[in-house]
Amino acid sequence: AAAGGARAQAAANRGGAKPGAAARPTAAARGVTAAPGRPSSGPNAARGAADPAADAAGRPAKPHRRDRSASAHAPGSAASERAPAKRSAAEHKRLQVEGRRQQRRLDGLRKRIADLEGRIAEREEAIRKLEAEMAAPGFFTDQTSADAAVKRHQELMWEVGDLMNQWEALEQEAAERTLPS
Repeated sequence: AAAGGARAQAAANRGGAKPGAAARPTAAARGVTAAPGRPSSGPNAARGAADPAADAAGRPAKPHRRDRSASAHAPGSAASERAPAKRSAAEHKRLQVEGRRQQRRLDGLRKRIADLEGRIAEREEAIRKLEAEMAAPGFFTDQTSADAAVKRHQELMWEVGDLMNQWEALEQEAAERTLPS
């Protein structure tokens, strides 16, 4: 009996049934007959469906491909609402002009950033030279020249700080303009 059950299980598995599921009895074994006035032969007769357009579970058949595509693009349908609307030529032109304007602004910002970076580098180089002079032995023997160098060093440090603040603000603005909107 176990061997017969294994054969039935293997046959059911070949027929597309899930492993472990019992074999489904035929329509005749379930006592299902054709609806009155309908022929008992045809593609759905073996399944016992009363409606030839219904599947084995009694669900109505899906509409033909032509029917689905026609209803999918009907006004107010979800497919027609998802389809991107075509832009007019004027709208397209306006978007192009706005894109070029934003690009020019961004290019101007980048040019100003590069200019600031150059000015910062110049000031930092001047600071390094002054610090090298100030580190030399005997620099502070002449108090008046030492005071002038210290004052110039302090001015350069303040300039670099101001330039760095400007640079950071421009970098932040450029980063905000390049973010996708």
